[in-house]
Amino acid sequence: MEIRTAKENDANVIMDFELTLFKKWDDMDPIDKIDENWFKSDDHMNRTLKFINDNSKKIFLAFEGDKCLGYLKAEINEREPFLKKVGYVSETYILEECRGKHIGTILLDKTLEWFKENNITWTIVSTHSMDKEAIGFWEKKGYKEYNKFLKMKA
Repeated sequence: MEIRTAKENDANVIMDFELTLFKKWDDMDPIDKIDENWFKSDDHMNRTLKFINDNSKKIFLAFEGDKCLGYLKAEINEREPFLKKVGYVSETYILEECRGKHIGTILLDKTLEWFKENNITWTIVSTHSMDKEAIGFWEKKGYKEYNKFLKMKA
């Protein structure tokens, strides 16, 4: 398996993975209803390319031959001037048939290396509160709940 940083020609694969990930959340929660057409749009392509080309952000991809098995999207977040920067894992997705093969762990390890190279000492991750599979993965990796977001319909 090869782990590498995303290049511009990987944008379509990333966009497809994002659609699959957000469709999962769409099914869980009425607040997260998505416009599937946006995931195939020029706006999404431009946003993905901008992310790929930003030095404070990385998308790591896991490949077996020509097949991409999953991705992890990470960034270094500036916070208030009195707070240290943090590493933020915003998305990760592994093909369903490839789960349980430690691909997520390998992607996370690569991400943590990148954070350390950039003097980041704390990392955070977010996922949908109803995504028990993702929560279980992150908790196994040592992440603990530290903040709560509450919602209500206006």
